[in-house]
Amino acid sequence: MHVYKLIYSCALFLFGTTIAFAQTNSGSTQQLNNVFTLHNGATIILHANTSNAAAYQWYKDGVKIVGAIKKDYKTGISGMYMVRAFNTQGCMSDQSDEVQVIGTPATTKPVIEIPATVTPGIDTLVDLMISLKSSNKKAVMGESFEYELKVNNRSDLTAHQVEVKYQIPSVINLLPIKQSIKGDFEYNPKLNTLTWKIPKLDGKASVNLNVTVKVLHSGIIESTVHVKGREKDPIMANNVATENQQINGLKVPTVFTPNGDGLNDTFMIPGLELYSENEITIINRWGNHLYEKKNYNNEWAGEGLADGTYFYVLRAKNASGVWETYKGYITLLRSRM
Repeated sequence: MHVYKLIYSCALFLFGTTIAFAQTNSGSTQQLNNVFTLHNGATIILHANTSNAAAYQWYKDGVKIVGAIKKDYKTGISGMYMVRAFNTQGCMSDQSDEVQVIGTPATTKPVIEIPATVTPGIDTLVDLMISLKSSNKKAVMGESFEYELKVNNRSDLTAHQVEVKYQIPSVINLLPIKQSIKGDFEYNPKLNTLTWKIPKLDGKASVNLNVTVKVLHSGIIESTVHVKGREKDPIMANNVATENQQINGLKVPTVFTPNGDGLNDTFMIPGLELYSENEITIINRWGNHLYEKKNYNNEWAGEGLADGTYFYVLRAKNASGVWETYKGYITLLRSRM
């Protein structure tokens, strides 16, 4: 079977800039090789000549004009202007040709630039991605481990009002968060929900939150996290992440010492008495069955066997009526350790 990947190029637009202009007073506007001279307080509208872009960013003298994210940009201030476009995947085009605007002193007073305090509109595209990772895939009932929640801003533009929600499964308990994090978080005990709020996340930046949980019951933990932001997200598939983890209720030891000293003389499996039924099989390295028992009660002492490593298959029926299966090895040592 062939697997094909769709690769998005981030240089999807290569476009020039056409110009339309409107005078606010009775002055005139001249054009010469992408140079425009304004008179008598006139302004000019710069127009990005591309039809398939989803968002734009204008620049003056090589510096991003904050908030200038529309297809048209109006100015009366001298400088070198150019624009970039973004497609629906958040990819950025090459820059357009530069256009020089020359204003007379009369045109320098009007406030035309958008203030730096203005944030991009909700029609701006920002691709946020969330991931979830367990620090201990072999955790057993009663143990604690961490989940790492990580948010990536895959776009060049800044994301605002980023919010992560984690619906905590009932089989785990959230422990106090000690990490110093970016943003704020709050826990709702009634809904068993953790909300993490990040006011601003720069383009191409990432931030993570580690939450510690304690396993209350055995079984499968299905943890799901969601992320959203103020801006439109072109790829919603990566705004949710799920981690499935099997939590076993038994921690089977790997060694026992049947030497008659009264300590660790049998293959003892702590917590096995909490299961209503069980079956155990002991096998040697050639696959021969050496010991089999239903409802095993921690009594096997390796009678008649030499010191060495043996293998077991244990099935145990938990309180939910589900059979859990454990496979591993046990080392038999009669000499004192």
